[in-house]
Amino acid sequence: MQKGWQFIILLFLFAATGWLSWNPQVAFAKITEIRFAAAPSSLAPTTDTVAKFAAEVKARLGLRVSLLDKALLPPSHYLDALQKGMTDLAVLSPQHLTRFKDQPGVSLDQPFLFDGQKNLIAYQHSDFGEVILGSLRRIGLIGLGFWNNGFTLLASKTPIYSVSDLKGKKILNYGPKYATAGLNTFGAFTVPVPRGEVSHALERGLSDSAEVRADLAPEILGAHGFYVADLPFRASVGIVAASASFWNKLTEREKQTLAAIVDETSEKANEKESQLLKSTVAELPLTGIKTTEIKPSARAKFVETAFRSVSENNPAFSDYPPKLGLQEISYRRRLATRSVVPLLHWSQTSDPCPPTDGPRDIFFVTNRARENSRDARFAIGSNRATRLHYGTATISFDVNRPIGGAGERFFHWKGLSFAPSSTDFWRALSFSITCTERRELFIFVHGYKNTFEDSVRTTASITSDLKLRGPVIAFSWPTEGSALDYAKDRDSALFSVDSFTRFLREVSSKKGIRDVRIVSHSMGSRVVTFGLKQFVQNLEGGAPRPRFSNLVFGAPEIDRDLFRQGMPILARLFGRITLYASANDRALQIARQVNSGAPRAGEIGSDGILLLDTVDSVDASAVDTSMFGFRHAYIAQRTPVLLDLFELLRNNSAPDDRFALERVKEGRRIFWRFRMHQ
Repeated sequence: MQKGWQFIILLFLFAATGWLSWNPQVAFAKITEIRFAAAPSSLAPTTDTVAKFAAEVKARLGLRVSLLDKALLPPSHYLDALQKGMTDLAVLSPQHLTRFKDQPGVSLDQPFLFDGQKNLIAYQHSDFGEVILGSLRRIGLIGLGFWNNGFTLLASKTPIYSVSDLKGKKILNYGPKYATAGLNTFGAFTVPVPRGEVSHALERGLSDSAEVRADLAPEILGAHGFYVADLPFRASVGIVAASASFWNKLTEREKQTLAAIVDETSEKANEKESQLLKSTVAELPLTGIKTTEIKPSARAKFVETAFRSVSENNPAFSDYPPKLGLQEISYRRRLATRSVVPLLHWSQTSDPCPPTDGPRDIFFVTNRARENSRDARFAIGSNRATRLHYGTATISFDVNRPIGGAGERFFHWKGLSFAPSSTDFWRALSFSITCTERRELFIFVHGYKNTFEDSVRTTASITSDLKLRGPVIAFSWPTEGSALDYAKDRDSALFSVDSFTRFLREVSSKKGIRDVRIVSHSMGSRVVTFGLKQFVQNLEGGAPRPRFSNLVFGAPEIDRDLFRQGMPILARLFGRITLYASANDRALQIARQVNSGAPRAGEIGSDGILLLDTVDSVDASAVDTSMFGFRHAYIAQRTPVLLDLFELLRNNSAPDDRFALERVKEGRRIFWRFRMHQ
């Protein structure tokens, strides 16, 4: 019984951390609906905006949006409800954030901060907007975007043309107290009144100036001889935020799509509000209300004064542009670097011999099923397919990408193209392979919990770091991209063996390929080991084939006995087989427990590193001793390993001839390890 509980606890930790891949996204369960707190009102999203958002979510994600009843969950409780997981999404007002110290979102509805919808949108898409959305992480929320709902205007008995005209004015205001504190900078005073009492307060003579919504101005002001300035007074801004518990249940595709829908809905609402404000102000004279036109220089002075007030009261805006820390990088900013990638026609693929510093075509072969998606990165999903799909993904690299930098921010997708047939694919690859004298082909097979995009990006990362000149192929098998799907991924690895064997047969039949090198990571070692074993056993003696020079296993997540059993067979094909293992690989330690204590080939236990006559075993324990993380991705992220791979694959160097390694002899046991000073 105790052992059963240990298994459950380990499985939970394994799922919660999800570190058997480079992708840090964690998904705990599938969802069918989204609970949304967005009660329409004069200072919140309109009913039309919410309805369009719900329709897009249903059409593109197949999820139902359930709008929470305003009577059961008042808007004043939205923030608490999000933090406690009582709702999945909510539209927060800047007022919700006032309880937290240094939350920059409170600045959004300050008077005269924006001179129009265009200026507001530019602000929200600048680094200021990113700080606002990203800072929600400090309070356990995910900021997705902004939903604006127009502006209020300033009405007065005397016309207002400049900042000096505000001095000494008492302004009826129904906004929160903090939102009008900035009026002190203009020398004005506020008289707080409920929104529905503005008209009565004016009639009683409490003030000769008031904040009004443009569409309600005729009703509130009546025929009392008011002037309305054409400069917006205060923006009505909503911040769309998600609870952390809900966000962690989404797949990467669902996250990106949801964030995109928030932005797209916002764009449509902004366009509508901009037109509405312009037409409403133009029609005010027809109702007996005069408008005053503020000159551009005076408008700039209003905005400048408002910004000075904001920066003095909010440290986040004391500098421009604001400095973005890791915590302030919002999901929308990451999404912006992952804008929709076009699906290209096969004829539109780039030059087969591109310059080494330009965009790079990564060939891919996959037994994942195709999906109907306008975004090329999601055109291939996680479902299994019985046939192989072929194509290329064009990637460019950030100039500041460090060695081993496999993060999304270092890569830019230019397009993806499916080959009409395998014949077209291999024809294109044969052109590319002529770019190198050696006519060598590099194949990478990813591990557990990788999306298709992850597999291509990691292949591109290794390709760049190893300065590979010939064509590279990412063999992408159908992993789920979700931490709890370990068991399904394990089955998918076995399902993919036949597909990988079929792919190898195609490789071996191409006369233009002279040398093949294969690198696998983590659970991908199962696909490679069993697929190659099947391929070798079925080889016909006289079948033409290229030279298979190098086979590399990085942190292989495969039963040690099964690995040992397969290597003598694989050694018939490959000139050199290399194993990188580590005593510090926490992911493999957990995998061993999940697999009933069976040791993994890529871990180093009390009995030492796995040693086989046909394999060069390299102890990589010293290359990743980080305090955090699971020390499992060193094959693609640690410079010493990449430098060693460079020597191995470029020159086919033996371990004793590679600079980063030193020989270790323990009795009859001989292996290699990285030098400790590295």
